[in-house]
Amino acid sequence: MDAAALLARVRAAFPTQPLPEITLRQAQLTDQGMAREITDEEWTAEGDRDRGIPWHEIPDETLLECGAALSHLDNDAFVYYLAAFLTFALRKSDRRDFREDDIFGCTVFAVTELSNYNLSRLKRLTDEQIDVVTDFVRWVSESEKFQKSYADKALTKYWETPDARRRTLIYVP
Repeated sequence: MDAAALLARVRAAFPTQPLPEITLRQAQLTDQGMAREITDEEWTAEGDRDRGIPWHEIPDETLLECGAALSHLDNDAFVYYLAAFLTFALRKSDRRDFREDDIFGCTVFAVTELSNYNLSRLKRLTDEQIDVVTDFVRWVSESEKFQKSYADKALTKYWETPDARRRTLIYVP
Protein backbone atom coordinates (compact mmCIF):
# COMPACT_ATOMS: atom_id res chain seq x y z
CA MET A 1 0.00 0.00 0.00
CA ASP A 2 1.20 3.46 -0.87
CA ALA A 3 1.77 5.81 2.10
CA ALA A 4 0.07 8.74 0.35
CA ALA A 5 -3.09 6.74 -0.36
CA LEU A 6 -3.15 5.46 3.20
CA LEU A 7 -2.68 8.98 4.50
CA ALA A 8 -5.80 10.09 2.61
CA ARG A 9 -7.74 7.16 4.07
CA VAL A 10 -6.70 8.09 7.62
CA ARG A 11 -7.96 11.62 7.06
CA ALA A 12 -11.28 10.31 5.75
CA ALA A 13 -11.82 7.71 8.49
CA PHE A 14 -11.08 9.81 11.57
CA PRO A 15 -13.43 12.75 12.20
CA THR A 16 -12.10 16.03 13.56
CA GLN A 17 -15.13 16.56 15.81
CA PRO A 18 -16.03 16.15 18.59
CA LEU A 19 -12.82 16.99 20.37
CA PRO A 20 -12.03 14.76 23.34
CA GLU A 21 -12.05 16.01 26.91
CA ILE A 22 -8.38 15.24 27.57
CA THR A 23 -5.72 16.88 25.40
CA LEU A 24 -2.39 15.54 24.21
CA ARG A 25 -0.45 17.80 26.55
CA GLN A 26 -2.56 16.72 29.51
CA ALA A 27 -1.93 13.08 28.64
CA GLN A 28 1.77 13.80 28.40
CA LEU A 29 1.62 15.50 31.81
CA THR A 30 -0.01 12.36 33.20
CA ASP A 31 3.22 10.54 32.37
CA GLN A 32 4.90 12.66 35.06
CA GLY A 33 2.21 11.84 37.62
CA MET A 34 4.05 8.78 38.80
CA ALA A 35 7.06 10.84 39.88
CA ARG A 36 5.30 13.90 41.28
CA GLU A 37 1.92 15.39 42.05
CA ILE A 38 0.28 17.36 39.27
CA THR A 39 -1.62 20.41 40.45
CA ASP A 40 -5.03 21.44 39.14
CA GLU A 41 -3.44 24.63 37.84
CA GLU A 42 -0.83 22.68 35.88
CA TRP A 43 -3.49 20.37 34.47
CA THR A 44 -5.62 23.29 33.31
CA ALA A 45 -2.64 25.21 31.88
CA GLU A 46 -1.48 22.22 29.84
CA GLY A 47 -5.00 21.66 28.54
CA ASP A 48 -5.29 25.32 27.56
CA ARG A 49 -2.13 24.98 25.42
CA ASP A 50 -3.77 22.61 22.95
CA ARG A 51 -7.49 22.49 23.70
CA GLY A 52 -9.58 23.13 20.63
CA ILE A 53 -6.92 22.06 18.13
CA PRO A 54 -8.29 19.31 15.87
CA TRP A 55 -6.04 16.31 15.32
CA HIS A 56 -5.21 17.22 11.72
CA GLU A 57 -3.86 20.63 12.79
CA ILE A 58 -1.57 19.43 15.57
CA PRO A 59 1.96 20.58 14.77
CA ASP A 60 4.68 17.94 14.45
CA GLU A 61 6.55 19.61 17.30
CA THR A 62 3.61 18.97 19.64
CA LEU A 63 3.56 15.30 18.67
CA LEU A 64 7.32 15.13 19.24
CA GLU A 65 6.85 16.64 22.70
CA CYS A 66 3.98 14.28 23.54
CA GLY A 67 5.36 10.86 22.71
CA ALA A 68 4.14 9.31 25.96
CA ALA A 69 0.64 10.73 25.51
CA LEU A 70 -0.70 7.75 23.53
CA SER A 71 -0.19 5.55 26.58
CA HIS A 72 -2.14 7.87 28.88
CA LEU A 73 -5.12 8.96 26.81
CA ASP A 74 -8.56 7.70 27.75
CA ASN A 75 -10.36 5.55 25.16
CA ASP A 76 -12.11 8.39 23.33
CA ALA A 77 -9.02 10.58 23.22
CA PHE A 78 -6.87 7.64 22.12
CA VAL A 79 -9.06 7.00 19.08
CA TYR A 80 -9.22 10.71 18.30
CA TYR A 81 -5.48 11.44 18.51
CA LEU A 82 -4.38 8.13 16.99
CA ALA A 83 -5.10 9.70 13.61
CA ALA A 84 -2.54 12.45 14.25
CA PHE A 85 0.12 9.89 15.11
CA LEU A 86 -0.74 7.68 12.12
CA THR A 87 -0.47 10.62 9.72
CA PHE A 88 2.82 11.66 11.30
CA ALA A 89 4.20 8.12 10.86
CA LEU A 90 3.08 7.98 7.26
CA ARG A 91 4.47 11.41 6.40
CA LYS A 92 7.82 10.61 8.04
CA SER A 93 8.08 7.09 6.67
CA ASP A 94 11.25 7.49 4.64
CA ARG A 95 13.12 10.23 6.48
CA ARG A 96 13.18 10.31 10.25
CA ASP A 97 15.57 11.71 12.78
CA PHE A 98 15.95 10.14 16.24
CA ARG A 99 13.01 12.03 17.82
CA GLU A 100 10.74 11.28 14.87
CA ASP A 101 11.74 7.63 14.97
CA ASP A 102 10.71 7.51 18.62
CA ILE A 103 7.22 8.83 17.77
CA PHE A 104 7.02 6.39 14.87
CA GLY A 105 7.79 3.56 17.28
CA CYS A 106 5.19 4.79 19.78
CA THR A 107 2.61 4.84 16.99
CA VAL A 108 3.43 1.32 15.84
CA PHE A 109 3.33 0.12 19.45
CA ALA A 110 -0.11 1.69 19.92
CA VAL A 111 -1.56 -0.45 17.12
CA THR A 112 0.47 -3.65 17.60
CA GLU A 113 0.55 -4.09 21.39
CA LEU A 114 -1.91 -6.86 22.22
CA SER A 115 -2.32 -6.33 25.96
CA ASN A 116 -5.87 -6.30 27.28
CA TYR A 117 -5.50 -2.62 28.15
CA ASN A 118 -4.48 -1.68 24.62
CA LEU A 119 -7.02 -3.95 22.97
CA SER A 120 -9.78 -2.34 25.03
CA ARG A 121 -8.85 1.02 23.49
CA LEU A 122 -8.72 -0.40 19.97
CA LYS A 123 -12.24 -1.77 20.43
CA ARG A 124 -13.47 1.83 20.15
CA LEU A 125 -12.49 2.04 16.48
CA THR A 126 -15.20 2.05 13.82
CA ASP A 127 -15.15 -0.54 11.03
CA GLU A 128 -13.68 2.03 8.64
CA GLN A 129 -10.98 2.93 11.17
CA ILE A 130 -10.23 -0.77 11.71
CA ASP A 131 -9.70 -1.14 7.95
CA VAL A 132 -7.34 1.84 7.91
CA VAL A 133 -5.35 0.70 10.94
CA THR A 134 -5.11 -2.83 9.54
CA ASP A 135 -3.71 -1.41 6.30
CA PHE A 136 -1.32 0.78 8.30
CA VAL A 137 -0.03 -2.30 10.13
CA ARG A 138 0.33 -4.09 6.78
CA TRP A 139 2.22 -1.08 5.46
CA VAL A 140 4.55 -1.21 8.47
CA SER A 141 5.11 -4.93 7.85
CA GLU A 142 6.02 -4.27 4.22
CA SER A 143 8.13 -1.14 4.62
CA GLU A 144 9.74 -1.11 8.07
CA LYS A 145 12.33 -3.79 8.73
CA PHE A 146 12.78 -2.87 12.42
CA GLN A 147 9.03 -2.96 13.12
CA LYS A 148 8.13 -5.87 10.82
CA SER A 149 8.02 -8.59 13.49
CA TYR A 150 5.64 -6.53 15.68
CA ALA A 151 3.40 -5.77 12.72
CA ASP A 152 3.36 -9.37 11.50
CA LYS A 153 2.42 -10.68 14.94
CA ALA A 154 -0.35 -8.10 15.35
CA LEU A 155 -1.73 -8.92 11.90
CA THR A 156 -1.88 -12.67 12.45
CA LYS A 157 -3.06 -12.54 16.07
CA TYR A 158 -5.51 -9.65 15.83
CA TRP A 159 -5.95 -7.31 12.85
CA GLU A 160 -6.54 -10.02 10.23
CA THR A 161 -8.80 -12.08 12.48
CA PRO A 162 -12.49 -11.73 13.34
CA ASP A 163 -11.42 -10.47 16.79
CA ALA A 164 -10.55 -7.07 15.32
CA ARG A 165 -14.23 -6.44 14.65
CA ARG A 166 -15.61 -7.93 17.84
CA ARG A 167 -16.77 -5.21 20.17
CA THR A 168 -15.97 -7.28 23.22
CA LEU A 169 -12.51 -8.12 24.37
CA ILE A 170 -11.51 -11.76 24.06
CA TYR A 171 -7.79 -12.35 23.75
CA VAL A 172 -5.90 -15.50 24.55
CA PRO A 173 -2.13 -15.14 24.05
